[in-house]
Amino acid sequence: GLVGSTAGASSISGSSSTADIIGGLGSAYIGGIAGYVGSGTVTVPNFIEKSSFKGTITAESICGGIVGDVGNYVTVRRNSTDSNIDCSQKAGGVMGVVGSNNVIVEQNSSRGTVSGLLYAGGFVSQVLKDATNFVDFHDNYSRATVKSNDIAGGFVGSGGAVFARCFSSGKVQMIDTESRFGGFAGQIYNTGTLTGSFWD
Repeated sequence: GLVGSTAGASSISGSSSTADIIGGLGSAYIGGIAGYVGSGTVTVPNFIEKSSFKGTITAESICGGIVGDVGNYVTVRRNSTDSNIDCSQKAGGVMGVVGSNNVIVEQNSSRGTVSGLLYAGGFVSQVLKDATNFVDFHDNYSRATVKSNDIAGGFVGSGGAVFARCFSSGKVQMIDTESRFGGFAGQIYNTGTLTGSFWD
């Protein structure tokens, strides 16, 4: 994307990209705007906000229309994508994965197509969360079509976060085999909760 990764106190705001991104062998942490947004602090969180991506991403792992992955104390808000993402595993319309804590994701949207053999979500592929910490998705939506073989959802492939007032309306289609598919989520971990979230 525009940025490979950020470190320290750094934020991205008001950026846009229409690129066609092609990753090579073993390519991972790919985003239309940033591959990885590093950790902020409890007093000064990092942001990726008010940005858009309209293009394509072809890579092997951890691909997102806006960002591949984020660190701790990061807020992702008011971004939009209309993209075609083809990533062998862990493909998401807005975010590839969330493997950190104290992350807020709010008021983002995705359209287009997300394809991946394992872990695919119209918005995010996989969200890991320590039960003692905080990952919150609220007021987001996905209209993306999702194509996968396993652990796929219209919004999230696999999630352990709080999902509040989020919805998906895209089709979820199998590529060869079908296992753990859902209109909203492929699977939810025991640390995950859904409140006012749905698939239509």
